[in-house]
Amino acid sequence: MAAASGETQLQRIIRDLQDAVAELSKEFKEGGEPITDDSVNLQKFSYKLEYLLQFDQKEKSTLLGNRKDYWDYFCDCLAKVKGANDGIRFVKSITELRTSLGKGRAFLRYSLVHQRLADTLQQCLMNTKVTSDWYYARSPFLNSKMSSDIVGQLYELTDVQFDLAARGYDLDAAWPAFARRTLSSLGSSAYLWKPPSRSSSMSSLVSNYLQAQEFPSSPDANSTLNAEHLEGFEEMRVELDQAELRQRELQDRIHQLEMENQELQAAVSLQKEQVQVEKKKSSNYSEENSRLTKMITHLQKQCEVSHSTQSTAHDLQKCLQSLELNAVEQQKEYSTKLEQLVTGKEDCASKLQVLSQELEASRALIAVKDLCIDELKAKLSSTEQKNLNLLAKVDTALEEKGQQATTHCDSALQVGALLEKLQEVEKERADVQRLSDEHAAQLRAAREELQLKEEAQKELESRFHRLTADSKEESEKVLGSLETRAKEMEALQKALTLKGKEVAELQTQAVSEECGSVREQLEEQQRQQRAAEEEIAELQAANTRLSRKLDEAREQLSESESARLQQEEEVAALRDLLERIQKEADEAKEKALDYSEKLSKVAADKDSSDQKLLAELDDLTRTKQFLEERLIELIRDKDALWQKSDALEFQQKLSAEQRWQGDTEVNHCLDCQKEFSWMVRRHHCRMCGRIFCYYCCNNYMVTKPGGKKERCCRACFSKPRVLVDSADDSGSSANQEGSPASLESPVSPSERTLVGSEAYKPPDDAAFDIITDEELCQVQESDSLHSDSQMERDSLDQSVTDLNSTCNSSALDESEEWQMAQDAEICLLKSGEIMTKLPLTVEEILNFEDSNRELFIKSSTYSIIPITVAEMGLTISWIFSSDPKSISFSVVYQEAEDTPLDQCKVLIPMTRCNSHKETIRGQVKVRNPGIYTLIFDNTFSRFISKRVLYHLAIERPVIYDGSDFP
Repeated sequence: MAAASGETQLQRIIRDLQDAVAELSKEFKEGGEPITDDSVNLQKFSYKLEYLLQFDQKEKSTLLGNRKDYWDYFCDCLAKVKGANDGIRFVKSITELRTSLGKGRAFLRYSLVHQRLADTLQQCLMNTKVTSDWYYARSPFLNSKMSSDIVGQLYELTDVQFDLAARGYDLDAAWPAFARRTLSSLGSSAYLWKPPSRSSSMSSLVSNYLQAQEFPSSPDANSTLNAEHLEGFEEMRVELDQAELRQRELQDRIHQLEMENQELQAAVSLQKEQVQVEKKKSSNYSEENSRLTKMITHLQKQCEVSHSTQSTAHDLQKCLQSLELNAVEQQKEYSTKLEQLVTGKEDCASKLQVLSQELEASRALIAVKDLCIDELKAKLSSTEQKNLNLLAKVDTALEEKGQQATTHCDSALQVGALLEKLQEVEKERADVQRLSDEHAAQLRAAREELQLKEEAQKELESRFHRLTADSKEESEKVLGSLETRAKEMEALQKALTLKGKEVAELQTQAVSEECGSVREQLEEQQRQQRAAEEEIAELQAANTRLSRKLDEAREQLSESESARLQQEEEVAALRDLLERIQKEADEAKEKALDYSEKLSKVAADKDSSDQKLLAELDDLTRTKQFLEERLIELIRDKDALWQKSDALEFQQKLSAEQRWQGDTEVNHCLDCQKEFSWMVRRHHCRMCGRIFCYYCCNNYMVTKPGGKKERCCRACFSKPRVLVDSADDSGSSANQEGSPASLESPVSPSERTLVGSEAYKPPDDAAFDIITDEELCQVQESDSLHSDSQMERDSLDQSVTDLNSTCNSSALDESEEWQMAQDAEICLLKSGEIMTKLPLTVEEILNFEDSNRELFIKSSTYSIIPITVAEMGLTISWIFSSDPKSISFSVVYQEAEDTPLDQCKVLIPMTRCNSHKETIRGQVKVRNPGIYTLIFDNTFSRFISKRVLYHLAIERPVIYDGSDFP
């Protein structure tokens, strides 16, 4: 399952890499400028590509212990490939980079700048031997489909230009998050990518790979050059790179100048076109000027003819004055009506705001009261539950009263207390009921107020609609009257033209008679005509002003209508917002309740973990104190053993000097009785000093601490001996000849077998996490036996034998005491009176959830809960409390149901728990499948029965599969 999740995550990363490549190409095409470190898409691309390069990579390290990364993979693939190791050499020349990860990031940035990232990665993937040596089977680079997809995506970046600085960043820590411009600082070469561009990458891809296959073990050609030639070659390469960069900049500058030249040419052509257009306009203006002069002459002729329009002009002036006065009065009336409508509208808007605020406040009050009612209902339900619990307790107490005559007085007192509590709870229930009635009355009053406010709001809305309808009707009337006035004006203008025509006809008829008088009248009429023209112009200006004011009034009406619609929309939006806020408030309350429950659970878990840690800390401190005391005792024993060994060595030397035989004293072997000759040589035993032949004195043993092996006879070799190894700080001895760990001693074989088996037997409960009394006894027993065995080897006299025998007897006594302590639980299971046996399995315990279960235990009995566990690694946790007094608790392990009780192991010895005062928590880790029996013992109580509330839980081990790897 972890592998499937890793594959899906890998596919998702490859899709993200493809999206990042598409975004980078899109950004370059839209902007037209190189990609810098400011690009978010570049950062996303870098992180995704680095993740793929590090995915399922084998862990390797240098001789100094530093971890290798994908930089070393690139070096192994490209170091000996001609034309493809420019980036490798350039990155190695950067002294700022300290780690393998930072150098790998610099190499990727170099490949992006020179547009050869896809070629480099493809050339690395073609070397399958190195790739399989660096990555496991899950790596995408070992999957042909995934690797081809990745390389195909990276080839899309060959057309994208990057502007990335080579230095100035801490690539060992993270990818850069801001841009450092490289092309702007031409004078400084510290931030330039110096190696050559991508010109030879594609052409040399296949040839280089073929060369690498033909000559895989050929040494590097540059290795024969000396340091001076290499430095000169690097300087020349740097100069060539800088020249190439300058050439690119000059080409870019030439391209920019060409673009500017094209723009200037386009601007010149536009100017020429504009000049031609101006010439055409000037010719049109001259033609229009000539036409206007003709029209002026024609108008002058008409002015000469219109001298008879004086009387009609006076009449028209009077009519216009009366119309102007009427228009002014109507405009004033309309303006007053508009002002009244605007004020009424503002009042309605203010009232609507006030009503909406009151509506929100009333809804908030209703919500608060609903919460209060819910709380009161919850309290009522809790009180009812408490009443039911109290009644159940009363029933149980009454039942126990018939069963236990001796506890009659105590139960009567408890019943009286329970009755008093029941009366108090009933009083509280009546108070809660009264409070709920009061809150319900307040809620009904608030609802009535809300209904009244909603009705008032509806009335205001109806009034607002009526006012808008009246304003629309009045505006339509004003528009109609203005249209009638405009029609009257048109009729007057037509009448004026008719009168002018009549005057012209009359003038043509009486020209001959009144020629002299007409000239004088013509002059006067010209003056009057000028005055009439001025008055007509003024009237036209007044008419235009009136039309403008009318348009403004229409615009104001339209604005007021739009404002009214906007307010209606805002009211509807506010109502929707209020409903959403109420829903969100309900959801927030539910979340708050969930969080409170989770918080309580977390607090309980924290308390249990704290108690576990405190218990473990207490155990560790005790074991530390015991070990320190034991270490002091062992050091003292070691000093005593050293003193005794020195004394024995001195005695042995004295005895050897006393018993050393001369060569002339013995003529034949003292063991096989062979006579010595030039073929049979004499050999002294270094232990007893006697003379033997080669074959009878061919045994070797260490005679002193730190010494070498020396020759000895068969008798001395088979005798018991004492060896003290100075390299062993604990005082335990070891035979350098590969002999058994326990040496021969004067103790009897049966006692020696018992000591050896008890001293080196591992504890039976080593598979469990709980340190039991059995383990403690065995540790003490083994320590005492070790010390006894050391003291046994210290000497060969009778005192050592007596000390060893006393030690063995004390060890036997301690083992007998431990056996008696362990048999207490076993004897209880064998001969005790059992009250209840409740067998459970792991699946049944998992279905417990958060509920507690009850176990009733009579006096002088016990109850057990056998838990059958078939798999290892689980953790069994328990929580229990007892009522009314304490209870004893123990845990026993049994391999199977048919296993005898004598072979059961006590994991937790019988312990008296104050479970009536505090909750007891504990757990045991399953290392072996079998039956784990929880024992609740009440045999020590002769009169009082106990009720145990317990809860069991099973915790499975958490196996980390690496699925949350970023």
